[in-house]
Amino acid sequence: MRGAMRSGVLSCLITVLLLLSVQVYGAGIAPVCFDSGTRVVQEVAGALSGQGRSVLNCYPQGSELFLGLLSLLPEDLRIAGIEWGMSVSLGELPHALDSFDPEELPSWCTAQYSDDEYKAVVIGSPNGGVAHLASLLHSPFLTSSFGLAIKRRSIDPDDIDAYAETGDRYAADILKRAEPGSIEVIDHYDPVHDRSLVKYVNFLRVKLLSLPEIYREFIRNNLAKGGNLILVDCTYPWPQLRVG
Repeated sequence: MRGAMRSGVLSCLITVLLLLSVQVYGAGIAPVCFDSGTRVVQEVAGALSGQGRSVLNCYPQGSELFLGLLSLLPEDLRIAGIEWGMSVSLGELPHALDSFDPEELPSWCTAQYSDDEYKAVVIGSPNGGVAHLASLLHSPFLTSSFGLAIKRRSIDPDDIDAYAETGDRYAADILKRAEPGSIEVIDHYDPVHDRSLVKYVNFLRVKLLSLPEIYREFIRNNLAKGGNLILVDCTYPWPQLRVG
């Protein structure tokens, strides 16, 4: 009886995973839903529109069902299921970079907000405090940071050389498509907290170094006369190694 139940749960999980893979592989490059920049922008947009969002709303359709079914399995199968789910649903295929334009990132950000007049616009580094501030001021938040996840062959999460080699190629591909000096790309490596993520994708953080024209246009069109621009400048010294 228990074996039959386990087989049934596994069959359902496989079906859900296949549905997730169809949805993800059909999409273009977009900021990952769990990145701080993405979450703050979407949470502020939700607060300004008056529409709440579930924590699971940013994940592929079927995630809640997948996690519910997974909870019925023994621990070893739960871990294997999570790893499998991440390998299927996480990240964009590398060839998506062939048609990627970095200007799509600030365009995505401004598209989250309605075309209204605002007394203030918050712009800069994302964090939870900024989300609360922008929401209380009823002000859009224009992030300076975007997280992208690009697929590659699976690696040992502790193999930093393999991770860096792929990240260098992806970063160079993104940089050559941007105006010189307009962005920097950080290959984010955290095998402690993001172990399953590191195994299957390179997590790249694209940071704006100058104010893109898309943000300038949004400010010109939507900031009220005499309104305020609030700049959030984070100087926290994250450990980094400059490679290019």
